[in-house]
Amino acid sequence: MLFPPSTRCPGASSTSTLARPLLTAGEWTCTVEPYDGTDEGSVASATVRVEEPLPNDCPVASCSLEFDGVDDFVEVPHDGSLDVGTTGLTVEAWLLYSTIDTDCMVGVRKGTSASASFAYWLHKNGAPVDSLYWGSWPAFTCLSWEAVRAGQWVHYAGVWDPSTNTARTYINGVAFCDEALTSPIQNNTEPLRIGIDWDWGCPMHGVIDEVRISRVARYTSAFTPSTAHTPDADTMALYSFDAYAGSTLYDRSGNGNHGVIDGAVWSTSSPP
Repeated sequence: MLFPPSTRCPGASSTSTLARPLLTAGEWTCTVEPYDGTDEGSVASATVRVEEPLPNDCPVASCSLEFDGVDDFVEVPHDGSLDVGTTGLTVEAWLLYSTIDTDCMVGVRKGTSASASFAYWLHKNGAPVDSLYWGSWPAFTCLSWEAVRAGQWVHYAGVWDPSTNTARTYINGVAFCDEALTSPIQNNTEPLRIGIDWDWGCPMHGVIDEVRISRVARYTSAFTPSTAHTPDADTMALYSFDAYAGSTLYDRSGNGNHGVIDGAVWSTSSPP
């Protein structure tokens, strides 16, 4: 069955393929009506989102952002694509803590104390100071003891697996914490923040790279962490920190969840 040039897809031919230069940024819907010269088939359509090419001026293989431990952060406006659904959740990042002290240090957080709910957070705890805190208040809190290291890159991942209704943390691909959810995860309309808390507390002192938020439990057993992710249908947001210029942290997921960098500086440090 052929797709003739008269199909309602701008620039299409019988191959139903569009050249990339014809597609400007934005949402595109292609509608086709198959016709074999005698019979017409059912009309079908599909919608895709085309993003502008994202800047990448990183002078090395991979770059990152360095936070001063005082008031540096990245803020991403709320969008429905950052909400947690029913298919699972994974929040992961490569973090290098410059120091371990009594202060908490936020990696990724969605929600504020003022809203009385946190959709998700992943950060170094204040006490005990060497523990990683993965949670979604009031659904669950998962504390991994003696999991934080200073002066070295570590991959941290927090997972909610709806098949078992449990939350887990993975440190460099090894499972640490396993907790049952006591209530459903509550979404909110607060911004997503990287490197700082809702009230500018718990500032990150160190470097962050390759933050990915997914609507699926990506890890269910031990794994080898990747230092570079490729967006897929389950990616809610993906930050590779490779622009190396300007004050925008670009989201590679295609959802447009770009963030504004406040104070943090570009770095050529990256996970090994």
